Amino acid sequence: MIDLLLRAGRSETGVFLVSDALAPLGLPDGVYPWDSRQIEVRKGTAWVRLDYHSPLESATLAGTTLPLLAGVQNLVRWGICDVESAIALATDSPRKAIGLSGIVGKSATRINLASLVLSYWLLVIGYWLLVIGYWLLVICYWLFVNW
Repeated sequence: MIDLLLRAGRSETGVFLVSDALAPLGLPDGVYPWDSRQIEVRKGTAWVRLDYHSPLESATLAGTTLPLLAGVQNLVRWGICDVESAIALATDSPRKAIGLSGIVGKSATRINLASLVLSYWLLVIGYWLLVIGYWLLVICYWLFVNW
């Protein structure tokens, strides 16, 4: 089905790769704070709980924790397109769709791949900093209240 979609939309503004990855992108399975709710990651899927004690059965599907880079890897692994085309679907095609031009050729593929890897790690590091900051606030609050 994906192969058919890609063949049908091979124009410059036709089809591009996106990810609905949420804040716990790249984190292992577990429960994490998210706003005033809890988000549980299970096998790459994110579920929102109203609170920590709510059962997973009552949780709502929130999205995935699949980074865009993993989507590129999946297209290649499934034999749907080659590496350069998969990277272009995640980087060049969206830029062309909104009228931005960029570098073309082999160097563009390397630059685009580097931007996908960098964006993935920046998101992972940023979320871990938020989680650490959250727990530092919890500890400080507990110390303040109980001191």
